Amino acid sequence: MKGFVVYPTYKTINDRSFVLLYGRLENGESFVTINSFKPFFYIKENDLENAKKISSFEFKRCSLTNFQKEKVVKIILDIPTDVPNLRKQFSEENIETYEADIRFPYRFMMEKGIKGCLEIEGDYKEEEYVNRVYREPELKSCNNYDIKLRILSMDIEVGNNGQIYCISLVYDDKKLSLVYNKKIKNSIFCENEEDLIEKFKDYILEIDPDIITGWNVIDFDFDFLKGKFIEHKIDFKLGRDNSKSKIK
Repeated sequence: MKGFVVYPTYKTINDRSFVLLYGRLENGESFVTINSFKPFFYIKENDLENAKKISSFEFKRCSLTNFQKEKVVKIILDIPTDVPNLRKQFSEENIETYEADIRFPYRFMMEKGIKGCLEIEGDYKEEEYVNRVYREPELKSCNNYDIKLRILSMDIEVGNNGQIYCISLVYDDKKLSLVYNKKIKNSIFCENEEDLIEKFKDYILEIDPDIITGWNVIDFDFDFLKGKFIEHKIDFKLGRDNSKSKIK
């Protein structure tokens, strides 16, 4: 099955790291692949003995070289947070590192040759917020194709009293507005702000967008909404893994 990666991330569980690739399949279903993977970077082979005196680690000799044609060795660690720590230790001893600044999920994609589109082979299970959850599937790159992502545009309106009185959503050529205080034609009436927030959350989970966009949607809309979720004691969970959403 072909798919397109919308968001790569990772989790560390019991000192094991797993790369999670979230996306949309060619049949329109949402997916996440979960693969165990170890972070790594390179140092010069000539620095290996000195590096061993600094810390213990797994290493593997390889045929790669740096730009000066010097052989390098792959340093393999257990979890991504180990990388900057060891890199700093090596730097303090004048041991140069290579590719130690590549973000962990993208390192995994690079190793698989995945640039966006991929082919997935393996069993899957359906979960509450994701159509297909693949655990340790076979992944490989594939040619780009016309993937149809679900894009949602949103906007919130805030009154002088600091309350949200309207949230507008546009997706798949559909428009809907959640409103409270007054009944407006072709809008969804909410009893109060808390009801509006609850309905907004329900619609986001039902629509299941791959991309949420809007004018200043991160720095204002979502930041303001998060505060309202907290105020009304509603879990700020809008994604596909049932964990609390984060604003970056």
